[in-house]
Amino acid sequence: MNTIPRTPIHCVVGEPEGFARRPVPAIQPNGAPAQVWELATGRDCMITLPTELAGLLLKLGRAAEPASAAPVAGGRGC
Repeated sequence: MNTIPRTPIHCVVGEPEGFARRPVPAIQPNGAPAQVWELATGRDCMITLPTELAGLLLKLGRAAEPASAAPVAGGRGC
């Protein structure tokens, strides 16, 4: 489990006064530097910003692919 990259995505609009997030460690358990992304919406980003969230997840997924990754024969490209 520690080898799986982690990427916190914070929804930052409408946070209650005094709201405190858990701190994100500077280094992930897999040894990579932590990255925190923010979306300008409330807590339901999959409802309020579906296109932006999907774009961010696709970007993060592509960045996490190993260099040797290749499309599966007969599979559809994105």
